[in-house]
Amino acid sequence: NASATQSQVDSAVTALNNASTTFSAAVIVVVIDKTTLTTAITNAQSLYDGAVVGTSAGQYPQAAKDAFGSALTDAKAVRDNANATQSQVDNAVTLLGNAVDVFSAAVIKSADINKDGSIDVGDLAIVAYYFGKNANSVDWTTAKKADMNYDNKLDIFDLAYVASKILQ
Repeated sequence: NASATQSQVDSAVTALNNASTTFSAAVIVVVIDKTTLTTAITNAQSLYDGAVVGTSAGQYPQAAKDAFGSALTDAKAVRDNANATQSQVDNAVTLLGNAVDVFSAAVIKSADINKDGSIDVGDLAIVAYYFGKNANSVDWTTAKKADMNYDNKLDIFDLAYVASKILQ
C-alpha cells in the first residue's frame, strides 16, 4: 500500500514476525522409534554370529547364512538411515523377523528321528510311515519330525536324506 504510514508498516512487520514465530512453534516434529529394530538387529546378529556353516546336524547351509546376512545388512541400512520413515522401520522389523524364521528353519536336522543315538533303518521307517503327509495333514504335528528339509511335506527328499545318513 503506497499510502501506508511508517507506523502501519511497522505494525504489519510486527504482526508478520509474530505469525512466523507462531507458525514455527506449531511445526510437528515426527520422532521415528527404532528401538524395536535395533533390538531385532542385535538378536539377529547374535544368531548370525553363532551360526556355523556346514553339513552336520545343527549347522547351516552357506546359502542360508548368506541370505540371512543380506537381510541383516538391509535392516542395518534402515536403522542407520536418518531419513527413514516409521513405516520403513516397521517394515524392516517384519522383514528381519521373517529372515530369522527362514534361517532358523534352515538348520540341518539330525536324521536320528527316533533319538536312539544312531541313524538307522528305524529312522528311515519313521519317514516311510509318514510319507506323503504335509502341513495340512491331521497328524502333521507328529509327522513333521520326519521333515528333514523343512518344506512342510514328507517326500522322497526326506527319505533320501535319512537313507544317505545311514550310509555314512
